[in-house]
Amino acid sequence: GAEGGLFLADALDRWRPLPALDEISALTATPQGLVACTAGAARRSVDGGLGWADLGFACAEGEGSRVAVSGGRSFALTAAGLRIGALVNGPADLHPQPLYDPQAIAALGEGVVMFDADTVLLSRDAGAHFTKGERPLELRRVREVAFLSKRVLLAVGRGVEGAPGIARSTDGGA
Repeated sequence: GAEGGLFLADALDRWRPLPALDEISALTATPQGLVACTAGAARRSVDGGLGWADLGFACAEGEGSRVAVSGGRSFALTAAGLRIGALVNGPADLHPQPLYDPQAIAALGEGVVMFDADTVLLSRDAGAHFTKGERPLELRRVREVAFLSKRVLLAVGRGVEGAPGIARSTDGGA
């Protein structure tokens, strides 16, 4: 049995380990390939995890989604702040970290949502401006967030006692 890591199922549904990376805290599938956040760097694979290249930035510490891609723009919670721009081979701007302890990020179109332990930040203009949203009271810690549509979001994490670990917003997180 395997202790952990990345694995790929072959045609016979047997799992085989992929090349070793440092411990992975987050893995995101994007149109530009897989992005893995490791202890030292963000890395990208364009061949299903067989090979990895350094993206030139380090993800913020912790577990949960750290990179979101919408259109040709990426949003990354990094150790140095919020990185907005091209995921690879293009310009990116680094903004001061808007959250004390970033936990998760998602993007769709011009919409961006970010969580930390106490705050939800929403942007409707691709990260140029953020406003506070309403945090799902049924979740203690958000690990993943996803847009299902422009107005519908799902947040997954640890539920408060007796609550499931998933919350749904139908107003875009406002």
